[in-house]
Amino acid sequence: MKQISLLIGVLSLSVFGSVNAANLSVKMTGSTNNNRYFLCLYDVGCLSMEKSAQSSQFPISSGAMKNLLKIAVTDTRTMQVYTQPISRSCQVEVNNNQTVNITGHLSVEGNTVRINQLECHTTG
Repeated sequence: MKQISLLIGVLSLSVFGSVNAANLSVKMTGSTNNNRYFLCLYDVGCLSMEKSAQSSQFPISSGAMKNLLKIAVTDTRTMQVYTQPISRSCQVEVNNNQTVNITGHLSVEGNTVRINQLECHTTG
């Protein structure tokens, strides 16, 4: 558990050090209400799906989404990391003061964790 917390903390540092800030909003339905699952994006960090539903936006680098190929969902109870390809709608150029809204449904079936209907929309 200490290792995953440290990883999440280190990955999140890049978010707060960014000068060219855009924003990220995550709204997931499904099994997100127990703070067990984290959405992880390369060059952005990991966000609690439960806390993301309660908070409106997180700062990200304006170039963070453009070359993104995969996302990961981390299960902090089992320490498993589940990767999946990202929707093409998420591979966007985001300018300063714009927001990328990530939506989907977290599906947990047996030993498989996945985000279904994963979509991104840019506003602002």
